[in-house]
Parts: sequence; structure tokens; C-alpha cells
Amino acid sequence: MKPLIIYYSYDGHSDFIAKELSRLLDADILRIEPENEKKYSGFAKYFFCGMGALFKKNILLKTNNEKIEERETVIIGGPVWGGAPAPALCAFLKQTPLAAKKTGLFLCHLSKPGQAMQTLKSLIGEGTKLIAEADFINPDAKKTEAFKDKLDVFAGKIKNAIS
Repeated sequence: MKPLIIYYSYDGHSDFIAKELSRLLDADILRIEPENEKKYSGFAKYFFCGMGALFKKNILLKTNNEKIEERETVIIGGPVWGGAPAPALCAFLKQTPLAAKKTGLFLCHLSKPGQAMQTLKSLIGEGTKLIAEADFINPDAKKTEAFKDKLDVFAGKIKNAIS
């Protein structure tokens, strides 16, 4: 069965990575969608989104996670806000059991990686087999070549683990 890439994207950076991974892995995609998501720009975006992550804002989701139960392999990713995974990503992981699944994780940052990956790992649960992880610094669809090597390595680790 095909892997499933599950991701949340606010500005499109994680969307770009998820779609490139889908192409490389021949994987299906499931986008995490929060209910009543507000879109901010400029300083307000960094302030409100960062505060939501910092204070672990609880988010209601409208994402249907029925596709996940039948999958053996899932790749989960999204943005980092204020040094933590986006609240929608955390809410999804808290609401969705992943036990006994092979799991890959990716995060998109504007700056260097911090503790966000450790936080994400703590949310995937016991019994989950972590097969690959990757941090992408400021990914941009207009600069695909800049991320090609890192995407290829990440996808290669996943392919090796599921073959």
C-alpha cells in the first residue's frame, strides 16, 4: 500500500515539501485542515501564530483521519512557529493513534532547527517506528533545486525502510 503524507501548511512551504515527497514516493496526501482558521500576514502572522504554538493552543480539526488506519507508513509534517510545531499539527497527532506505523517526520523552519522535532517525536506515541526525519529551512517552490538533495535523501530513507 502507498505511504500517506499527512501535513499542515499555512503559507505553502510545507505544502511544497509534501507534494515533492508525494511525487518522489508515489504517496497519497492528506492535508490537515483546522476549523475556522484565521489567516494573518506580516507581524500579526508571526505574533498570533507564534503565540498559539508557544502556549499550545488547542485546535479543532475538520480533517478526516479514516485513511490513516489502513496505512502501514505515514509521513507527517508541517511548519514550526515560535520554536514549536504548529498547533494544528500537534492537535492532529494528539487525536490520531499511530501505533505500529512506520513514520517519517518533516518540519519547515524559517531559521535553524531547535527543539521542535523533539516535540513532534514525543507526540507520535509509543509503538511507532520512526524511519526518517528531516528539517527544511525556508523551503520555497521557486527554489526546488536548493532542496532536491535533502528531499532525495529523506525520500530514500523512507523507501529503504518500507521496501
